[in-house]
Amino acid sequence: MLKRIIIIEDNESLRKGYEFLINSGNYSYKVIETYESAEDFFKEELWRNCDIVLMDIDLPGENGIESTRKLKKLNHKVEVLMLTVWQEPGMVFSALENGASGYILKGASSVEIMNAIEELCQGGAPMSPAIARLILQKFHKNLSSPFSDIETEIVKKLAEGKGYKSIANDLDMTSINNVKYYIKKIYEILQVHNREEAVRIAKDNKWI
Repeated sequence: MLKRIIIIEDNESLRKGYEFLINSGNYSYKVIETYESAEDFFKEELWRNCDIVLMDIDLPGENGIESTRKLKKLNHKVEVLMLTVWQEPGMVFSALENGASGYILKGASSVEIMNAIEELCQGGAPMSPAIARLILQKFHKNLSSPFSDIETEIVKKLAEGKGYKSIANDLDMTSINNVKYYIKKIYEILQVHNREEAVRIAKDNKWI
């Protein structure tokens, strides 16, 4: 059965390039439509009839992670392959947690992109090597850590010297109040009163 592919990418040259690449061979899948925004995609309701969506993250309007979450609620069978420049751990894990089946970086070659689509069609979960390494690092984290995944990411951001707004943006949070909530919880867990103490204890125990 022919797999129907949708591409959501705001860069016109990339969008056309992906479409040409996928449709240029004799494959068991075909690009049936492309969009420059998620809003246009949802408006035409082709989400009802597609099997795979190649999704950029940094889209105008609704971003790719929000769109993936929305799409999976509407059609849980569709496979979403993130095709993006973003390698930031919080962004990667947020995309996967919200339903993405694979995560490929835009620096990937044509062969790597086609292999990723083929792997997705076969029920796999394609990842660029750098993304696979991030996931391994997550599981190699000290299992004695008292932090949840999101708390770990926030402590890492604190260690980088980032403020509430920057952390919220990096981790795709809707409000800095969410960041404040988690930081307060982190301080309570560690029984500290500032970021310097929290970061020091987390590093000393290899929790980040």
